[in-house]
Amino acid sequence: LNVSADHGCIFQRRVEPGGETTLTDAGPSRAGGMWVRLTRSGKAVTAYVGADDAGQKWKRIGSEVLEIKDPVIVGLCVCSHEGGTMCAAGFRNLTLTGNADPQR
Repeated sequence: LNVSADHGCIFQRRVEPGGETTLTDAGPSRAGGMWVRLTRSGKAVTAYVGADDAGQKWKRIGSEVLEIKDPVIVGLCVCSHEGGTMCAAGFRNLTLTGNADPQR
């Protein structure tokens, strides 16, 4: 899930290695940030965006069946999209559930 002030929230994925990227627009971002959620059930990855300011109600953006092999490594990233320009972002209320390996 990509979130930016200019483009809002986008569910971006690539089904085939080296293949085309598919984008699903989830709508404009809100001042103060957005709630986003990715879930995985088997091979299906589903993206959601918060439908309220409290992160209690969710709007489904889309789902994709992906050939993801275990272990799955997750992370957060920040990008300015401007060569040589640094940026900063804040992340709050992060939760990772599942069979996480605490050694990683």
